[in-house]
Amino acid sequence: MFSKILVPLDGSFAAEAALESAKYLARVGLGEIELVRIQTLPQDLGYTSEYPIPSEVFEQEKLQCQSYLDKVAEHLAEDGFRSRCTVVAGGDCARRIIEAAARSGTELIVLTSHGRSGLARVMLGSIAEKVARLAHCPVMIVGRHTGAAAEAKERSENLTWRGLS
Repeated sequence: MFSKILVPLDGSFAAEAALESAKYLARVGLGEIELVRIQTLPQDLGYTSEYPIPSEVFEQEKLQCQSYLDKVAEHLAEDGFRSRCTVVAGGDCARRIIEAAARSGTELIVLTSHGRSGLARVMLGSIAEKVARLAHCPVMIVGRHTGAAAEAKERSENLTWRGLS
Protein backbone atom coordinates (compact mmCIF):
# COMPACT_ATOMS: atom_id res chain seq x y z
CA MET A 1 0.00 0.00 0.00
CA PHE A 2 1.41 3.34 -1.06
CA SER A 3 0.01 6.53 0.42
CA LYS A 4 2.11 8.90 -1.73
CA ILE A 5 2.85 8.19 -5.40
CA LEU A 6 4.89 10.54 -7.58
CA VAL A 7 4.28 10.67 -11.34
CA PRO A 8 6.65 12.80 -13.41
CA LEU A 9 4.99 14.19 -16.55
CA ASP A 10 6.55 15.93 -19.52
CA GLY A 11 3.36 16.75 -21.39
CA SER A 12 3.60 13.75 -23.71
CA PHE A 13 0.98 11.05 -24.15
CA ALA A 14 3.65 8.45 -23.42
CA ALA A 15 4.39 9.97 -19.99
CA GLU A 16 0.68 10.19 -19.21
CA ALA A 17 0.40 6.42 -19.71
CA ALA A 18 1.91 6.09 -16.21
CA LEU A 19 -1.20 7.72 -14.74
CA GLU A 20 -3.31 4.59 -15.19
CA SER A 21 -0.94 2.49 -13.06
CA ALA A 22 -0.62 5.26 -10.48
CA LYS A 23 -4.41 5.62 -10.28
CA TYR A 24 -4.83 1.89 -9.73
CA LEU A 25 -2.23 1.84 -6.94
CA ALA A 26 -3.58 5.04 -5.36
CA ARG A 27 -7.11 3.62 -5.33
CA VAL A 28 -5.93 0.44 -3.61
CA GLY A 29 -3.95 2.36 -0.97
CA LEU A 30 -6.19 5.43 -0.77
CA GLY A 31 -3.09 7.38 -1.68
CA GLU A 32 -2.26 10.79 -3.06
CA ILE A 33 -0.70 11.27 -6.48
CA GLU A 34 1.93 13.97 -6.80
CA LEU A 35 2.30 15.25 -10.34
CA VAL A 36 5.72 16.67 -11.15
CA ARG A 37 6.87 18.50 -14.25
CA ILE A 38 10.48 19.52 -14.80
CA GLN A 39 10.65 23.01 -16.28
CA THR A 40 13.28 23.59 -18.91
CA LEU A 41 15.80 26.19 -17.79
CA PRO A 42 17.44 28.66 -20.19
CA GLN A 43 20.84 26.98 -19.75
CA ASP A 44 19.22 23.63 -20.69
CA LEU A 45 18.43 25.24 -24.04
CA GLY A 46 21.97 26.55 -24.53
CA TYR A 47 21.32 30.14 -23.41
CA THR A 48 24.15 31.79 -21.52
CA SER A 49 24.75 35.18 -19.95
CA GLU A 50 26.20 36.17 -23.33
CA TYR A 51 22.93 35.13 -25.04
CA PRO A 52 20.26 35.52 -22.35
CA ILE A 53 16.67 34.46 -22.69
CA PRO A 54 14.11 37.07 -21.61
CA SER A 55 12.80 36.31 -18.11
CA GLU A 56 9.23 36.68 -19.39
CA VAL A 57 9.74 33.62 -21.61
CA PHE A 58 10.95 31.58 -18.64
CA GLU A 59 8.03 32.76 -16.46
CA GLN A 60 5.54 32.01 -19.24
CA GLU A 61 6.83 28.46 -19.56
CA LYS A 62 6.59 27.99 -15.80
CA LEU A 63 2.95 29.10 -15.92
CA GLN A 64 2.28 26.69 -18.80
CA CYS A 65 3.85 23.82 -16.85
CA GLN A 66 1.71 24.64 -13.81
CA SER A 67 -1.43 25.02 -15.91
CA TYR A 68 -0.84 21.64 -17.55
CA LEU A 69 -0.40 19.92 -14.17
CA ASP A 70 -3.47 21.69 -12.76
CA LYS A 71 -5.59 20.40 -15.65
CA VAL A 72 -4.34 16.85 -15.12
CA ALA A 73 -5.07 17.22 -11.38
CA GLU A 74 -8.61 18.39 -12.16
CA HIS A 75 -9.13 15.27 -14.24
CA LEU A 76 -7.81 13.11 -11.39
CA ALA A 77 -10.14 14.89 -8.93
CA GLU A 78 -13.10 14.14 -11.21
CA ASP A 79 -12.13 10.47 -10.89
CA GLY A 80 -11.98 10.78 -7.09
CA PHE A 81 -8.20 11.04 -6.59
CA ARG A 82 -6.30 13.40 -4.35
CA SER A 83 -3.30 15.01 -6.01
CA ARG A 84 -0.69 17.73 -5.69
CA CYS A 85 1.21 19.52 -8.42
CA THR A 86 4.84 20.57 -8.39
CA VAL A 87 6.85 22.36 -11.07
CA VAL A 88 10.57 21.85 -10.55
CA ALA A 89 13.29 23.97 -12.15
CA GLY A 90 15.18 21.90 -14.72
CA GLY A 91 18.64 20.56 -15.07
CA ASP A 92 19.23 16.83 -14.75
CA CYS A 93 15.64 15.51 -14.99
CA ALA A 94 16.32 12.24 -13.18
CA ARG A 95 17.96 14.01 -10.25
CA ARG A 96 15.15 16.57 -10.06
CA ILE A 97 12.56 13.77 -9.97
CA ILE A 98 14.48 11.97 -7.21
CA GLU A 99 14.84 15.21 -5.21
CA ALA A 100 11.12 15.98 -5.55
CA ALA A 101 10.29 12.46 -4.38
CA ALA A 102 12.57 12.75 -1.35
CA ARG A 103 11.17 16.18 -0.40
CA SER A 104 7.58 15.03 -0.52
CA GLY A 105 8.03 11.71 1.27
CA THR A 106 7.11 9.72 -1.83
CA GLU A 107 6.72 5.99 -1.29
CA LEU A 108 6.60 5.03 -4.98
CA ILE A 109 7.60 6.69 -8.25
CA VAL A 110 5.63 5.64 -11.34
CA LEU A 111 7.00 6.77 -14.68
CA THR A 112 7.02 5.80 -18.30
CA SER A 113 10.08 4.76 -20.21
CA HIS A 114 10.19 6.49 -23.56
CA GLY A 115 11.98 3.42 -24.92
CA ARG A 116 14.93 5.17 -26.53
CA SER A 117 17.57 2.92 -27.94
CA GLY A 118 20.75 3.16 -29.95
CA LEU A 119 22.33 6.58 -30.39
CA ALA A 120 19.41 8.42 -28.78
CA ARG A 121 19.89 6.43 -25.58
CA VAL A 122 23.64 7.05 -25.60
CA MET A 123 23.17 10.78 -26.20
CA LEU A 124 20.17 11.40 -23.94
CA GLY A 125 20.50 8.53 -21.46
CA SER A 126 17.56 6.90 -19.81
CA ILE A 127 15.81 9.05 -17.23
CA ALA A 128 13.74 6.08 -16.07
CA GLU A 129 16.83 3.91 -15.65
CA LYS A 130 18.66 6.60 -13.67
CA VAL A 131 15.64 7.21 -11.43
CA ALA A 132 15.33 3.47 -10.79
CA ARG A 133 19.00 3.21 -9.84
CA LEU A 134 19.19 6.27 -7.59
CA ALA A 135 15.77 6.73 -5.99
CA HIS A 136 15.28 6.24 -2.26
CA CYS A 137 11.97 4.44 -2.84
CA PRO A 138 10.59 1.78 -5.20
CA VAL A 139 10.18 2.79 -8.84
CA MET A 140 7.61 1.35 -11.23
CA ILE A 141 8.52 1.82 -14.89
CA VAL A 142 5.58 1.57 -17.27
CA GLY A 143 6.62 0.61 -20.79
CA ARG A 144 5.62 2.87 -23.63
CA HIS A 145 3.36 0.68 -25.72
CA THR A 146 2.10 2.05 -29.00
CA GLY A 147 -1.39 0.77 -28.28
CA ALA A 148 -1.47 2.28 -24.80
CA ALA A 149 -0.14 5.62 -26.05
CA ALA A 150 -2.69 5.74 -28.86
CA GLU A 151 -5.45 4.79 -26.43
CA ALA A 152 -4.34 7.53 -23.99
CA LYS A 153 -4.24 10.04 -26.83
CA GLU A 154 -7.74 9.08 -27.98
CA ARG A 155 -9.12 9.39 -24.44
CA SER A 156 -7.36 12.68 -23.79
CA GLU A 157 -8.60 14.30 -26.98
CA ASN A 158 -12.05 14.19 -25.42
CA LEU A 159 -10.95 15.81 -22.17
CA THR A 160 -10.75 19.49 -21.40
CA TRP A 161 -7.43 19.30 -19.55
CA ARG A 162 -5.56 18.31 -22.70
CA GLY A 163 -4.08 20.66 -25.21
CA LEU A 164 -1.46 22.49 -23.18
CA SER A 165 1.53 20.33 -23.99
